[in-house]
Amino acid sequence: DNMSRVYIDWTSVVAVTTTKNYTVETASGLRAFGSIATSTDQRTLEIAQGLATIDIEKDSVVGIYRVKDTFLKRWDGSVSVGGSAKKANSEIGLVASFDARYRTHLNLFNVSLYSSVSDREDSAFNERHNLNLLHSAFIVTNWYSLALADFERNTELRLDLRSLFSGGASYRLMENYRNKLSVSTGLTLNHEQYIISDLDRVSAEAFAGITYGAYKHRTPKMDSHFSLTVYPSLTEDDRYRKTINASTTW
Repeated sequence: DNMSRVYIDWTSVVAVTTTKNYTVETASGLRAFGSIATSTDQRTLEIAQGLATIDIEKDSVVGIYRVKDTFLKRWDGSVSVGGSAKKANSEIGLVASFDARYRTHLNLFNVSLYSSVSDREDSAFNERHNLNLLHSAFIVTNWYSLALADFERNTELRLDLRSLFSGGASYRLMENYRNKLSVSTGLTLNHEQYIISDLDRVSAEAFAGITYGAYKHRTPKMDSHFSLTVYPSLTEDDRYRKTINASTTW
């Protein structure tokens, strides 16, 4: 339960048997929920759903997630804290992040918090804080609903508080043991308040995004993620925003 992404070479697996319930996802977008057994020919997984059984080819499986029995046990998360110091310009920086996830068979709730502060002798004190709340629900094959709330403070941008409330849908274009690609779209209500201005801006925006993940499971292992989201304004001419996130772990 404490492991992250794990690659399974099915040619080396004779059988899989569980007494607990799991969600099993395939490359085609099929989802099944129940306890797992292996067929007599060892080529398929048998997912027991009540009195019914669904057979899934082992080679088509791209994800197996444990769905625990109680509310508290379904939560999983991480905390990280870091810092830096540079003598040349007396710069000091602190970074902290928190991430928590709650998973059921059809729903995923995610809470993430990022906070950073920096101070140096030749510039003003800067701070950035971001709180993100996400709910994603499985609709039909490869389609998911999205509901998001995002709150950000960024003194470098003179932003006192940006509040975003979004709703939309995402579609999974591809997923296998090496790649994952999805797109999303929807509408956003944006409320911005600035530090050195009386400007209080409320606008409606559309959003369109793409998310890509690449994985290498054999040494040297790699886990890379990239996302791009564009927010064109629906109420203000010639205004749009974009966010880009990228990370790689070796």
